[in-house]
Amino acid sequence: MRLTTRRAGDLDGCVALLARVHAADGYPVHWPEDPGRWLTPDELGRLGRHPALEVLERDRAAHALYERLGWRRAGPPDPTLRRYVAPVR
Repeated sequence: MRLTTRRAGDLDGCVALLARVHAADGYPVHWPEDPGRWLTPDELGRLGRHPALEVLERDRAAHALYERLGWRRAGPPDPTLRRYVAPVR
């Protein structure tokens, strides 16, 4: 796999991939009204923001991976989700 910077023309493909992930794994839990905007929120480019994610409580392998990589739990407790923030580098 090779990661690259997303270009404006890539958004439709990203939305299609997100739809496939949602159908297979239920992520995101709540399908966004505008998935393209969900993938490119206005806050994305602002300084002082840190990557964050939510992982379903049942996804134990994902918990282990993110915690091993230094992500830390954050936010209020939720019986269905674990919230993580990226490690500060």
